[in-house]
Amino acid sequence: MIPTTSLARLSAAVATLLSLAIASISLAHATPTTKPDGPTKNQSAPAPTSFDAFLKEASLSLRLGDDFVEDDVPETELYGFEKAVRHRQLPMKIYFAIRPIARMQIDYEDPHSNAPEPDHVFPMVFQSLVSRLSKAGQRPSRVYPPEKAKKLFNADWAAASMFDTEAELNSGFKSGLLVAIHKSQRADAYYLFVFDDPKPLKAAIDNALGVLSFTD
Repeated sequence: MIPTTSLARLSAAVATLLSLAIASISLAHATPTTKPDGPTKNQSAPAPTSFDAFLKEASLSLRLGDDFVEDDVPETELYGFEKAVRHRQLPMKIYFAIRPIARMQIDYEDPHSNAPEPDHVFPMVFQSLVSRLSKAGQRPSRVYPPEKAKKLFNADWAAASMFDTEAELNSGFKSGLLVAIHKSQRADAYYLFVFDDPKPLKAAIDNALGVLSFTD
């Protein structure tokens, strides 16, 4: 866990430098000293690599079943998702993003402390993404107990948040459920369910909640 003092300093840096991002976290190309092109105000999408390759690198497994088919990744500057699927029969989509720890770099500008380790910033990245992807208003969130995170996702940490989606997401839906999972020295992974009304979709969402999990 990050010491409280470090969290406070990181929070201050976020508020001062980039209100909705974690001090410009980005992913390295295959060469660690190279950064991706494009905006660095949020975790940028990885350098061109197949989603399946990132699954393997992060020791993740995706199990969608026959209810979902491939869909177009949304064109948005809010966040770099790498894969999208839609439900065959229900009005719901899921967007996926994987951030391998070994590829993450943090641009951190605080002369009084060292940059936090990429393996330690996942709670604040999650809160930043919730703020970035959602409209202002209620954003009920929960952090899963460690045993539940392990059972559902084989993760060290997991959290979820429900909110009204920002129009710039360009999903065609009004609401979202963001799930974040983290495994030490492996990866952070995020998947966003988008829909209009969650009530008739509860069973389908529950069934798909554990579609992404760590394999070791």
